[in-house]
Amino acid sequence: SIVFTVNLGVASGSLLKFFGQPKDHAHKIDQCHWRQRLGFTLPEASDRWWCLDADQDPEGVVGEVSDAIMNSALPVIEEHLPDAALRAVWESGTAPGITETDRLRYLSALLKIQGSEVESKEAAASLRAGAQGRPTADLAGLHLARLDF
Repeated sequence: SIVFTVNLGVASGSLLKFFGQPKDHAHKIDQCHWRQRLGFTLPEASDRWWCLDADQDPEGVVGEVSDAIMNSALPVIEEHLPDAALRAVWESGTAPGITETDRLRYLSALLKIQGSEVESKEAAASLRAGAQGRPTADLAGLHLARLDF
């Protein structure tokens, strides 16, 4: 048997540039700034795994996954392509598929890129406070230095 799920991701060109990452190739899921599992885009909104057995005709599963990608995932991905949409998600306090540290890193960087200096400093202050005494403190410190805060 093969058991699998589908991970979706959006990488912001602005953030890739800010972090010095190339924009001209496909990015792995852990390099994306917004992440979601396919199952969470479906009506039941829960994690979903599919199974293919050796004696099973794969067409049914392939059709189901393809349909889910085309009809559910692509519209959600398209919603999250603009930096404004990513900013709105992160400002709401949610961060599908990423940690709170990454949410604040991405938000503070995006705000700085967009010229929202005051809001960027507020997000950076939240990052500093949340990372204090935690394993993410060094990462947060490097990020704050990059922001010149």
